[in-house]
Amino acid sequence: MKQGTLVIATGMLLLQACGASVDSTDLNTNGIYARISVYSEGSGLTTVGVDLRTGSHWDSDEVKLTGGETLTATALGETKKLKRNLFPEYDYGAMFAFDTGATEFVVSLNRKEFESAPNSHVVLPLASVVTAPTSGSEFGSTDIFDMAWDNTLGIDKSVSLSVSLECTAYNEDKSTTKRTAYFSESVPDTGSYPGIKIEDLLAKIQNIDTSKQCVGKASISRYSTGELDSHYGKGGSVSASQTRIVRFIVNP
Repeated sequence: MKQGTLVIATGMLLLQACGASVDSTDLNTNGIYARISVYSEGSGLTTVGVDLRTGSHWDSDEVKLTGGETLTATALGETKKLKRNLFPEYDYGAMFAFDTGATEFVVSLNRKEFESAPNSHVVLPLASVVTAPTSGSEFGSTDIFDMAWDNTLGIDKSVSLSVSLECTAYNEDKSTTKRTAYFSESVPDTGSYPGIKIEDLLAKIQNIDTSKQCVGKASISRYSTGELDSHYGKGGSVSASQTRIVRFIVNP
């Protein structure tokens, strides 16, 4: 396997700290930080997620929309109101029933007493289909496979390639748990990446139960960065991504 980033997850609980909440009617727009994300994973749906905070730090307070203030998202002539706690990853979210690449999404903060922020926008990237490995492929512990995808944009562009492998492993007390190894790298968008070694992934997972099959995922992602409405005085980010995933089996 070419040199990239390879990490191991052992099922540890990750705690995301957060602050309290502040009513939006108590805060001017120049005191709000916005994190806006638009993403699709190939199900024919696109998710829009937004976090509003009092600052960029991890423990900044959530800005809770009150007093009839809203967030909306518009794409392909359709406008949706974002709902609070619709998705666990974001404070506010909406879902569109399409994932068409090169579609512009506009996210608006609509206010009554303070300045609105109506024009944060980003273009959803073109999607690629992973053509190799094929879904459901089976590999042995010493196999090597190549990744391939379509809709390439050329050597001067890049995609994010990721491979993960989840296996059953023994703990010290002989009980079992799930452990996952990851490999990821930004690579030229040429449609191929050769030489991914299963044994490199397996080597990062200790005490594997070799009687159980491991489950692998291979994905290709494209990302784009948009423009945040200038009325957000604390700044923020606007991004979009298209990810396509295939699943495979490994016999360790």
